[in-house]
Amino acid sequence: MEQSIAEACLAVQLSQYNDVRYADLSVIYAAAEKNDEAVQAAHKALSLAPFEIQRYELLSQAYFVAGYNELTGDNRDAAKQYLEQVAGVPAKIQSQIETLGEEEKRLWKDAPPMTVTPTVKLYLGSSQYLLGKWAEADSNLQAALADNKTKGAASLWLAALRDKQGQVQESQELLAQTGKLSPELANKYDQLKSLPILQ
Repeated sequence: MEQSIAEACLAVQLSQYNDVRYADLSVIYAAAEKNDEAVQAAHKALSLAPFEIQRYELLSQAYFVAGYNELTGDNRDAAKQYLEQVAGVPAKIQSQIETLGEEEKRLWKDAPPMTVTPTVKLYLGSSQYLLGKWAEADSNLQAALADNKTKGAASLWLAALRDKQGQVQESQELLAQTGKLSPELANKYDQLKSLPILQ
C-alpha cells in the first residue's frame, strides 16, 4: 500500500493539473484508510474539473468511505463529521450549475449532465442510514436502486435499513437480490448490520 501511495504521489507531481491522477490518489488513500488525505485529494480533483460530475461522485465516495473507516475504527465523532459532509455534495453540484449561462446550458449536450447522480444518492443514502436519518436514506437508496450501476450496493443498504425497521421479509428479499447482483457485497451484510447508528 505504501508503494501504491508513493507511485500515485509521483504521478500527481508529474501531472499536477490532471484531475484523474488526484482521483486515483484519493481512492488509494481511502483504501489505505488515510481518510483526511483521501478527502483532500478528492477536493483537489474536483477543483481541477468542477464541471465533471464524476468528481462530485468521487467526493461523496471519499467522505463516505472516510466516515465508514472511522466508524469501524470506533471513532464516532470523526465518522459523524465525514458522513454529514456527504449531504453537502448536491448543493455543490447545484451551485456549480448556477455558474453556467443560458447559452452554455443549451450547448451542454455531449458531457454527462450536472445532476445529482444515482452514485451520489447511494453514498448520501448510505451516510444517512448510518446517521439514523432513515426517511432520507430510504428515498436516496430507492433512487440508487433504480440504476444498474448502483443497484447491488443500494439493495444491500436497503436490506440493512429494512432490517432495522423490523421489515424482515423485505430485508431478506433485498439481500437475495444483492446476492444475485454481487455475491461479495452480500457477504458484507452482517458486518454492515453490526455497525452502530450515529444520532
